[in-house]
Amino acid sequence: MRRYLLTGLVLACGLHAASLSAQQVPPCRSGRAADYAGITCSQRSVIYTFPHDFYSFSSSGIPSLPADKVRIFMDPQGPYTLLIGFTDWNLDAPNESFTMTLHFSVSGADKTEAWMHRCYTTGTGEVTASITLNTNPPVSSTAVCNSRTMVEFAPGASYPLGPVEATVTIKANSGNGTAGLRSLGTHFKP
Repeated sequence: MRRYLLTGLVLACGLHAASLSAQQVPPCRSGRAADYAGITCSQRSVIYTFPHDFYSFSSSGIPSLPADKVRIFMDPQGPYTLLIGFTDWNLDAPNESFTMTLHFSVSGADKTEAWMHRCYTTGTGEVTASITLNTNPPVSSTAVCNSRTMVEFAPGASYPLGPVEATVTIKANSGNGTAGLRSLGTHFKP
């Protein structure tokens, strides 16, 4: 009994320390992905660290989408949510595609989930969005939107508490139709 009490006390102190350190980190602010390069910010007790090269984009049939054209903003309805938004692209012709990847670390959270906002597809178009955490074993959660499947909400996943490397990947392919997405909500919470 004493061992469990001591373990609980150590865990509570660790969570309190993480909370205190989050209070010392500036809050995340809405802006462009380019604004996040090289910063650390917090949402309550969750701390995000974005390296300078955290954003990449590759495409076929459409122009590249630079980091200053992608929005990262706070969801007014979700205190632990970063929304990744697009305003400058739609896959409106066959055989267009893109892959967008964001790498960052997260501490102070042990649960994640993601969901798509206003995904649309026609024909064989498809949009997928996933969050993968570099834990042992890796944890991944994926949402899929196509003409056969509309799973805009990725199943939640739990992982060990502690700083973890996260990768958010958004892929779209118009196939023989079209595909589009307004934004992706990423949710990391304690």
